[in-house]
Order: sequence, then structure tokens, then C-alpha cells
Amino acid sequence: MATDARISTGLPSHPKTKKLVRRLGPGAGWGLVCLFLWVASNRSDGDLSGMSTEDIELAADWDGDDGVFVKELCAVRFLDGEEGSYIIHDWAEHNPWAAGSKGRSAAAKENANKKWGGDLASQNAGKRSQRLSEARAKGTHTADQWVALKAICGPACLRCGATDKEIVKDHIVPIYKGGSDAIDNLQPICRSCNAAKGPDCTDLRPADWLSRLQVACETPANFGETPAPSPSPSPSPSPSPYPTPTLDTEPTVLVDTPAANRPPACPNAEIVDLYHQRLPTLPRVDVLSDGRKRTIAARWRDVLNDPDIRKSPTPRDAALEFFDWYFDHASKSKFLIGRVKDWRADFDFLMTPSKFVKVVEGHYHKEHA
Repeated sequence: MATDARISTGLPSHPKTKKLVRRLGPGAGWGLVCLFLWVASNRSDGDLSGMSTEDIELAADWDGDDGVFVKELCAVRFLDGEEGSYIIHDWAEHNPWAAGSKGRSAAAKENANKKWGGDLASQNAGKRSQRLSEARAKGTHTADQWVALKAICGPACLRCGATDKEIVKDHIVPIYKGGSDAIDNLQPICRSCNAAKGPDCTDLRPADWLSRLQVACETPANFGETPAPSPSPSPSPSPSPYPTPTLDTEPTVLVDTPAANRPPACPNAEIVDLYHQRLPTLPRVDVLSDGRKRTIAARWRDVLNDPDIRKSPTPRDAALEFFDWYFDHASKSKFLIGRVKDWRADFDFLMTPSKFVKVVEGHYHKEHA
């Protein structure tokens, strides 16, 4: 669904507009604007098929004589077609962003399925024990290393900041994507964030975690590797998606990220507006507390980390299209909107990490959910 439309500055002086206003009065000009905005929001491709003359005049807030507004729209060629199959004349040319809304929503849905379901689900279909064995063959860690890493990272979840949730081992590069079980591929996050992260490979640990861990554990340089049995010569190492650090590794030099390369800031208010537009029957969000802002920001990062959205020339718009699709998807669940039980979801429920994944995967789209 598009949330805005392009209205040309030349619309009032256009000959077609002047004819329309001259024949029906000033109210026809306002009705034309109302119709364009309604089409952008509800028929973003400009196709009004299935709508009667009365339907179109209601969409335009026309309060004059029945039928005359649509008749004159056709006469001056703002509308093409006939009863039941009208289309806005040259809509895609004058409103390309609105006209492409359905395509972007479909792309967002496809990206969501790529990230949260579909191929990912089939990749995870194998037994975890088998995948973990493969990960441990690439590298292992000790209990002392894990305890020290947790102390270095602090008691809070590195992803959502929660301090009251169980902290678990997160494989930064997921083991189904070839990640190892070495300490260099582990970080402490809560169980909910671990379940919701998908294929995200973001390293959230402090920049100096390695040097501090080496001091704490007096760890040998090859702590992230599994030595080859002796006396067989060690084969040449194959490329790894997550390089193994060593004691003689030069410290990372932190530099400011150029503004152009930084991810777009989280548009809290716009995401809340999309929730209100798509789910008007659910409880409203009247207060954007710091806790809610942190939660929205976490989901925003999840979406921006999707490879297809990162590659988009306008990642901010692509991410907002995903949230628009997400709330629209939620609106199709009778369970979530309260038609199955004496309960309905709210904004906080929909933005919880584990619930976010379940909504996307359609777990609540059953009447008996």
C-alpha cells in the first residue's frame, strides 16, 4: 500500500482540470484530489475494475448529483473505460511510486520468505546434532572460554539489551551456513533473539573482546582451530566465512563509518503509523517509550540485515515496504485480530522477536491457532 501520491503542481491549471471545475464547480477539483489519494492507497495500480460509478464517487467524497462526476471524469479523460472496468488515465506515468507498490510488497514478501522460511527451513531440516558435529570439526571452545566471554560482554543480551532473560550461545555465522563452534564464532544473546536472528551474521561483541579473552584465559594462538592429528601434515586451510583470530593478529583500527554508508535511522513513527493503518482494530500506540523504541530498532536492524534489502538502492523504502507487508499479513490472521478468542494482539506482541518470526511464517494464520 502506498502512503502518498504524486500531485503535479500543474494540476489546477491543466485544461482537463479547468474543464472539470467549470462544468461541476470547485468541489469537483477537490473530489479529483481525493480520488487520486484514495487510488494510491487502495488501488495503487490505478485499475478501478469492479467499482461502480457510485463506488468511485464515494471514494472521491463527491456530494453532488449521482453519476455526473464520473461522467465528466470520462469526458475530460481523467478516467478511461466503462462501468465496472474504469482505470485512471496514465496513472503509472504520473504516479510511478504508487503504481509500483504491489511489486515492492511482493518483493518484500519474497525476501521475508527467503530470510525466515522456505530455503532456510529446508536448510535447518537436518538434525542439529549432525550440524553441530560438523561445526565442532572446524573448531571448538572450552567452558572457561565461554564463561570468560560472557563476563567480557556483560550480563545483558547483546542484541536486545534484556537483562532478565536466559543467555545462550549464538553462533555468529550460523552452523547451517558453515560456521564453526570455536569461541571466535560465539556471542552471548538471549534465547528469544537467538531464535529470531535468521541468517544474520552481525558480530555484536565489544571491539576488544579478543585481547581481553586471551588475557583472561591465557589462550594459545590457535584457540579457534581444531589441530590436525600428528604426524599427518596439516592441509592448507580452506577459506572460512569467519576468520580465526591469533595472538599475533594486529588490533583492529576503528574508524568512523562515512555517513553515506551508515544504515538508515529507524523511523519509529512511520512504523507505528503503518501498524495503525493496517491494523486499525488493534490497540493504538499512544506512547513511544524508550523500551518500545529499542524494540522497534531491533526489528528494523533485522530487516535491514536482509541481503536483498541491503542491496536495494533505497534500503529505507524497502524496509518500510517490508513492515507494511508484515502488518498487512498480520491483519489477515483471525486469531491476531481477535476473531477466534477473547484476545487480540497489540503492537508490543507483534514486535517481540519470537512472535515476529511466527507471524511472518504464518503460524497464527489458522482459526484454531
